[in-house]
Amino acid sequence: MHKVCQVAKNGVYRTLTHGRFYFALFINLILIKQLTDSIRNFSEAVRINASPWLFPFLMQQSYIQFLFLAGATLLFCDAPFIEEGSSFEMIRAGKKKWIAGKLLYMISISFLYTTAIMLLTIFLLFPRISFQNNWGKVLGTLAQTNAAEVFGNNYISLDYRIILKYEPIEAMVFSFLIAVCVCFIVGLCVLTVNLCFKKVPGALGGITVALMSYFQKNFSNLYAMSFFSPASWMDIALWNRKITLSYPSVNYMVTFLILSIFILCVFSMIVFWRLKDVLNKKGEY
Repeated sequence: MHKVCQVAKNGVYRTLTHGRFYFALFINLILIKQLTDSIRNFSEAVRINASPWLFPFLMQQSYIQFLFLAGATLLFCDAPFIEEGSSFEMIRAGKKKWIAGKLLYMISISFLYTTAIMLLTIFLLFPRISFQNNWGKVLGTLAQTNAAEVFGNNYISLDYRIILKYEPIEAMVFSFLIAVCVCFIVGLCVLTVNLCFKKVPGALGGITVALMSYFQKNFSNLYAMSFFSPASWMDIALWNRKITLSYPSVNYMVTFLILSIFILCVFSMIVFWRLKDVLNKKGEY
């Protein structure tokens, strides 16, 4: 286990010292700042500070979902991460432990990337922010009225169902965990495509997952896509509810997420173990 963790640790270090990670954050920052600016302006107008629990509402927006997962695709586009030093790592750890370490690395980066996005939604509200254990008057008003449109914000609508169903901390944690899982699934899709189809860039697998939510939400005749679109499930208002005709049940979504991660992990490991001359394929990933 030590060798697996060491491979993962080395990968995380390389990623955090590489510009790609920060560019992925930057492309999210552009749109998130536009949305948080509108909320901060409303807060200034009514002279009431906003609570910091904005992340679950942002993860409902299909364009935020797309940018978030597009950033994840950028981070994982060169999976299985054959680079300088990989030969040394693989010799020391062994082929099986090396790929297991890379999977652990992908989980770790999914966690760190999602954490960074969540923190952005909080920091961008400063100085009009007040830490409190409730949704607060600003978010509550924006969720129940058209005040956002009155102040010129046509880009975001806060869903009152989240306020009704969840406590703030509960919503933040739950939304965060779902986002991490979907981010990891994107990485696994990229890895699987790269391992199985050398002439097809794995990024197509990640972008496909990212786009499914947009098409599902904007084209009514594609409602069945919601059964195969984990990106759509980052909207936590869809959870803790009765079965509807348009969306799968909660049990279905939980089962799909668990099985997807398990199957993709096992499949990618088996494919990687069977590859010959892995280190000579650096230029193919």
